[in-house]
Formats: sequence, C-alpha cells, structure tokens
Amino acid sequence: MAKEPLTIPIDPASELGHALADADAPVVLDSDGVRYTVNREDVFARYDAAAVLAGLRQSRGALTGVDTAALLADLATQRSQNPIRRPS
Repeated sequence: MAKEPLTIPIDPASELGHALADADAPVVLDSDGVRYTVNREDVFARYDAAAVLAGLRQSRGALTGVDTAALLADLATQRSQNPIRRPS
C-alpha cells in the first residue's frame, strides 16, 4: 500500500498561510539548504461524477434491515469521544 504523505496543518492567518494563499505558482521552501517544492492540489482533478453516481446506485439497499436510529446513536457516541487521531 502507498504511504500517505505527511500533512502539516498551517494557520491560514500566519505569514506562511498568506504566502501559500497568494501564490499562483509552486512555492519552494528552504530548510538548511534542502529545498522542498509545494504545489497546490486540485482535489477535483480526478473526480468522476459518473463513477460516483454508479457507486451510489450500487450501494442502494446496503442498509436494508439496519436499525437506523441505533446506527445514528452509535455514530453520535463515537463522534463525541474525540480520539487523538481524529482531525479537528
């Protein structure tokens, strides 16, 4: 399985946050002579609306027979636990 890239949250109000937001080209970060190129990611670049609709149609009926009230209560309980790995 491919290793997920490291994600570092950046405060959008910070100097770096403003620089990234204003950039219209890749940004080069330099740390002790080591250069890193940061590119803006287009989250919709590989979005395929037809494939999404097909997947939704295939999943129709997947929860048939499930007690949805109990499922929603379980989800609410799990969300309220706020585990360490859950993004804020």
